[in-house]
Amino acid sequence: MLAAGLVHAGAAASAIGAPGQYVGASSCAAQNCHGSVSPRSESKTSLQNEYVTWHTNDRHAKAFESLRTDRGLRMAQLLGMVPATATAEDWLSQTERAGQCLDCHAVNVPGERHGERFRLDEGVTCEACHGPAGEWLVEHTEAGWEPSRSIPLGMRDLTDPAAAAATCLGCHLGSDERRVDHTLLAAGHPRLSFELDTFALNMPSHWKEHERNAGWFRGGAWAAGQAVSLRESMRMLGREGRRQEWPEFALYECSTCHHDLVTPSSRQRRGYGGRMPGTPILDSSRYAFAETLAQETAQTDDLGRRLRDVSALASRGRFGAPLERAADEIAALSNQLLGPRPRPLERDEAARLLRSIVASHDRRAYEGFGTAQQMAWALDVLAVALVGDQENHPLRREIGVLFEQLKSPSAYDPARFSRSVAIIEPLIP
Repeated sequence: MLAAGLVHAGAAASAIGAPGQYVGASSCAAQNCHGSVSPRSESKTSLQNEYVTWHTNDRHAKAFESLRTDRGLRMAQLLGMVPATATAEDWLSQTERAGQCLDCHAVNVPGERHGERFRLDEGVTCEACHGPAGEWLVEHTEAGWEPSRSIPLGMRDLTDPAAAAATCLGCHLGSDERRVDHTLLAAGHPRLSFELDTFALNMPSHWKEHERNAGWFRGGAWAAGQAVSLRESMRMLGREGRRQEWPEFALYECSTCHHDLVTPSSRQRRGYGGRMPGTPILDSSRYAFAETLAQETAQTDDLGRRLRDVSALASRGRFGAPLERAADEIAALSNQLLGPRPRPLERDEAARLLRSIVASHDRRAYEGFGTAQQMAWALDVLAVALVGDQENHPLRREIGVLFEQLKSPSAYDPARFSRSVAIIEPLIP
């Protein structure tokens, strides 16, 4: 399968299109470009095996095919998108609403922007993240060509983790055109979650460190991801408030409503934090530790208060101008967390952040499964920044235990998780 997709450099050159055109993933697959079967050292910035890494290991390459499954068909039928006679293989061609799915599961751009090698069924390809390559595909292979020269021609500067986070969140959170609302979740769509550093590592990552992308390493991507997730979440909150009168339930923490009401659940045993039972709680998991980041890096001093004000408004269903203004102010404030350009964390910063997150274990564990995920991801990222990529280090081993408790939202036990996080504190150097 893979060998058939590889092309030689001359073929790649013939595949270019007009400015703004998407040329297709196979146009990047020449063995002396990004299609090497193993990493190479000729380039200072590229491993040259990026196409192979994406094609064989990256879930984005399977995004289109995931729609053509029994689960994809069942969701489409529940949403009234296709007739009962549709099959998993053909339902996408039988609905006028395919864009609702294809906008995130493929590079769904107008036909006039398709190059001759473009294929919708390739899924989420190189150009979904790096931008349409029609104007820079050939040029960026020339000797002496600097990557910065491709940016004005349509390439996204993903050496900046903040720019990458904004691109990822276009699907992993949503935008004006892309939405995973409560209806879609109820039909069976997985809950959206995102943490830049962890998700990038699990792609798996297909880049090496160099001078221009240093902000991706040693906690820099985690910090940038928290700031950008905060910004984009606040923007979404404002958009959803303008979209309809009643709040969109997908914006709230699921366990607010979805917990056992007969056998006392952890939420019932713990209490509702001064809220009446059944009061919806805004899902803040994607930016759960932005406030901690602000406190420990001295970037802002009132982010926590502002977040509590927004959460209170959203919990009371007070959408409209007051919530929109408060969310917009936080979105603007989030840029202070980024600074001029994301950078690696200093060792003492990583240690302070680790201690602060661990110290909040009891409160955070009860905020829901999503926040617990974010805590485990953050602790692991910061531990690597502090002690390096030593999986056998006691700190990393105990953090690894947390992930065993996060395999299923329905089986998540906040009390147990909280106890496990507390064990980590004395292990922090």
